Amino acid sequence: DIASSKRSGFGLWECCEFGAWYIPNTRQVLRILISEEEGSYMENCIRPDLPVYLNAEMTKYFTQWLDRVLGCSFAEVEFAVHPGGKKLLDNFACLIEDLGVPDGKKAIEHCSTNIVRYGNLASSAILTILADLCRKSKKDNLFCMGMGPGIAIEYGGLRRWDGKRRGLHSAIEAGNNGVVYFLMALIAGLVALIFS
Repeated sequence: DIASSKRSGFGLWECCEFGAWYIPNTRQVLRILISEEEGSYMENCIRPDLPVYLNAEMTKYFTQWLDRVLGCSFAEVEFAVHPGGKKLLDNFACLIEDLGVPDGKKAIEHCSTNIVRYGNLASSAILTILADLCRKSKKDNLFCMGMGPGIAIEYGGLRRWDGKRRGLHSAIEAGNNGVVYFLMALIAGLVALIFS
């Protein structure tokens, strides 16, 4: 229930909108290869011009993405981002400063802290960042973002639940309950795996 979740410090959060964006002609900029030399492992191939592509797209669309998923300003949001490492996080901090966030490094300090604490966990890093933010955030809106090969950018929003039926509950009522329950189960399973 809501009262016990507030006492535990984690709080209740609802899923808002999510989206994805593909940056055209960037297939060779960021790739993940599976190598079988000396055993199987994954290898990231990142070209140095990756920030150029990211900045060009995010400068054009970032404000639209934020408005679409949460409908709030930069001042009302916490950022849970995993663009892929320290250099890219520094780049993201500068980018959000250019878009009006007063101190970009402070706005994403929990993202940087997680990279120092756990290393680069690839896509799963977003779960450790969200686990911290859902407990510690003073704001009611979380903007989540990650990127992957291609370059594909995935983004979405979480809002502290105030007991009103919208977002996830509206999706269930609209008949999307199969997809919603699958996503809820997947997220719950991954969070449980982290904290077990």
